[in-house]
Amino acid sequence: KPWRPGAWKCWPLADLLFSIEYMKTFEFFHPLSHQDKLALCRHVAIMCSQLTLAYFSFERKSDATIYHDGFMPFNGFVPAKFPHEREWNHVTIQLIRDLDLDKNEYVLLKALIICNPAIEGLSMSSYKSKLEQEREKYSKSLMSYVMSRRGLLKGPVAFASMMSLVDWLTHLMKRRKNWYVLRKVVAHE
Repeated sequence: KPWRPGAWKCWPLADLLFSIEYMKTFEFFHPLSHQDKLALCRHVAIMCSQLTLAYFSFERKSDATIYHDGFMPFNGFVPAKFPHEREWNHVTIQLIRDLDLDKNEYVLLKALIICNPAIEGLSMSSYKSKLEQEREKYSKSLMSYVMSRRGLLKGPVAFASMMSLVDWLTHLMKRRKNWYVLRKVVAHE
């Protein structure tokens, strides 16, 4: 839909909040200390919301980000002069399309993103160990499902590509945070 004055909603913020609420549904989340919960949310909320938004757009057969009310940033096409926004609004959707990700794979990937023991700022090794156990559980489930769905020849390649998608989201999240910090610094000068 074309942009109309007064019609814009703050979907990115809502998606971040929804991602945090989603994280709270995991059993391992509640025993974490307040600081560890913050570290986990700080690290994975952007990745989860981006994966959710990209998968939502993919399901709607869109090549560009489409929000829940039909709004499309840049009216569905980000100019080449904004490469970071192109990555954010087009590339992740294309990666999902190339993988032909189904709903089960998407949900398991999202769980893998949340169960990341390598997050900076986690305080106790027991929490890291619990996250490793959870990540291994979801990783095995995803591998088993992918092998069942795609077969012995295509399954391992698809699984590796899904892990590359997680790496891509990590890279994208770091760039987004750096961009945000840079914007804040420049705005205060």
